[in-house]
Amino acid sequence: MTRFVHITVNSIQTDEFGEELTTELFSEGEYFDKDGCRYLLYEETDPETEEVSKITLKCEAGSLLLTRRGSVHTRMHFIPGQICPAEYITPYGTLHLQIHTEEVRMLFGDSKGEIHLEYTLYCDGKVLSHCSMRISCRALSTNT
Repeated sequence: MTRFVHITVNSIQTDEFGEELTTELFSEGEYFDKDGCRYLLYEETDPETEEVSKITLKCEAGSLLLTRRGSVHTRMHFIPGQICPAEYITPYGTLHLQIHTEEVRMLFGDSKGEIHLEYTLYCDGKVLSHCSMRISCRALSTNT
């Protein structure tokens, strides 16, 4: 796959009352392999504040590490069958989260790739939301 890619992120968060929040993000970013891991880098702009966050996804054998840098900082590790701690640091304070990952599926080919995550977020032992996320990337056309 070429270094420069189109990235689409689709996510559904379902809270404890069954209310769903669906989001979709389109971005251009970078893809590369390094030391046996696959990386996706892209930027996300908050529609309310216009603040930009830099996102790094590190895909390893069976797990995913998401790092967000901007007005909100976090480092989330998704390992199927495990509960991993995560800090969600905002200008208003820090949330101490736990991530229970049910599924991480990754498939990369010559011109496209896809990551699928299913996980539940907890704060102080209480369910915040169940999340389903699909991140897809495809090589930018050399004609653009």
